[in-house]
Amino acid sequence: MSKKDLDKAVESEAESTMEGKAEMAPEAAGDNDLSVEEAFARLDELIRELEKPEQTLEASFQSYAEGMKLVQFCNDALDKVEKKVLVLSRDGEVDEF
Repeated sequence: MSKKDLDKAVESEAESTMEGKAEMAPEAAGDNDLSVEEAFARLDELIRELEKPEQTLEASFQSYAEGMKLVQFCNDALDKVEKKVLVLSRDGEVDEF
């Protein structure tokens, strides 16, 4: 197998693995009840899985893809919260954070 064929095979495997994990994203799974804390806990689990030396390449791709979706979910959730945070100034005026 040539290097070009190997690169294509790895790229194809990565794409199919990531597509297969789309259902694990909170928004794709319809799990809008997932809290940021639960997402962070799952990210911790994924990191521990990725650190295992016996982790297969395919499993690593799956963990990575799920982790990236969870990171995006957390970023979106934190952005929404940040926009809602209001700070009261000393004059009693409300200023957006």
